[in-house]
Amino acid sequence: MIKEAKGWTLPCVRPEEQESWQEVEILNRLVYKEFGISAITLRCMDISYTSHTQSERVRDSNGKRSRWVPPAGGHWAGEEAPKGHTLSVAIRGVYAMQASSIGSSKRGEWIRIHNLSGLKLASQEHGIILKRWFAWAAQHRESALRVPWFEDGWYKEREAWIQKEPSLKAWAIVGITQLRAWQRSAILRISTRSGDLYYKEVPKVFSHELYLSRELQRLFPENVPSIIKLDSERCAILMSDVGGVSLSRVSDVRHWETAVCLLADIQVRTLTLSQHFLDLGCFDQRLENILRCMDSIFSDTSALKAGRIWALSEREIERVHSCLPKLKLLCLELQNYKLPSALEHGDLWPTNILIKGETCIYLDWSDSSISHPFFSVPVLLQAAANSFPQLRNLGEHLRNLYLEAWTDYAPMDCLIKAFELSQRLAPLHHCMLYLQHLLPGMVVKWEMENMVPYYLRKVLEQI
Repeated sequence: MIKEAKGWTLPCVRPEEQESWQEVEILNRLVYKEFGISAITLRCMDISYTSHTQSERVRDSNGKRSRWVPPAGGHWAGEEAPKGHTLSVAIRGVYAMQASSIGSSKRGEWIRIHNLSGLKLASQEHGIILKRWFAWAAQHRESALRVPWFEDGWYKEREAWIQKEPSLKAWAIVGITQLRAWQRSAILRISTRSGDLYYKEVPKVFSHELYLSRELQRLFPENVPSIIKLDSERCAILMSDVGGVSLSRVSDVRHWETAVCLLADIQVRTLTLSQHFLDLGCFDQRLENILRCMDSIFSDTSALKAGRIWALSEREIERVHSCLPKLKLLCLELQNYKLPSALEHGDLWPTNILIKGETCIYLDWSDSSISHPFFSVPVLLQAAANSFPQLRNLGEHLRNLYLEAWTDYAPMDCLIKAFELSQRLAPLHHCMLYLQHLLPGMVVKWEMENMVPYYLRKVLEQI
């Protein structure tokens, strides 16, 4: 802790380049630079938000503030704020970290837990933060949902495992860096003399991603990262670096055309594997299951109130309940087109697509399900419209390119009608995915629960 004139404070760092609060490489580096402490991040305990698009933002281990202006087009938690809501930006993150050793530091002193009560703190908030951390550490240790990378010693154990892993013997490892830490995954970069590798560990709720990724990599080696090792015990995969540039940073619309066409190709070519993918653990979001589960899921009013900054009002929840009969009719109408259920990515923002040469590489299949295939496309079309506002008919153009792959199953005019209907129901699918499958598998739900009101308001907009 740092001793200041008004009392003791928790240390603070001010990164300028951190794009999202889940990214911890810069945070760890700054802690070493400013305090001389080699540390890794266990987890983010809390994020504070502001409704201003030009705001103060801190990535800290806690306390002060610095000026920060979001990059042009930068948004929080998706590509846009809900209709009628101001865009919210993270301004301060509170992180729990673990030092590799307890020794001298450039600034501050190590304080033993039993001495904390006698310290004069400069901010009462810091005392609350410390109590919350120790209470959480004690209360949730036995939870089956608690992920191992939140625990002391996880990084050292994984580092040792990577160094000894037989499949990496041919690689000359020169360093291991923590990149990301949150409930959904832990990611490490393994630097070698032959290029970078990546270690990704996921909670059990996303274990199907490992097996699905391996299967897709076998079928589409140019479009899915190469997997070196799948470790079922640790729920982890080792992957090679595929290179490429995020589609979100690409200004050539031809790459967006390729992205929708290749997605449709993958879906059509794996239609006969839908049951196999379900057996691997992909979520079952077929329309008949959406219809069967809708009433029970939306009867849980407390679940519909999820989300700290965009939580639904009582009036909005009443509207959701009143819309259920209409939503069921729309699902039945979409079923009548008799299009086959297919692999649905679940999280196809352009940041999950890499452009390499003339092809695309699809990342992060953790939210994947077997559902209506068209549910994968809306967020990509919305992102394209945001990226190319000057191209007024781009959405229709990309839609038609995508639908060409489905013309063996229905005429184009029917496909277009089904597609437009599916776009009205896609937010319902994503909301139910979170309520039924994703959030129940997380112990730190606040990280993702804002997606519930985000998608529910999209539902209300479409009705």
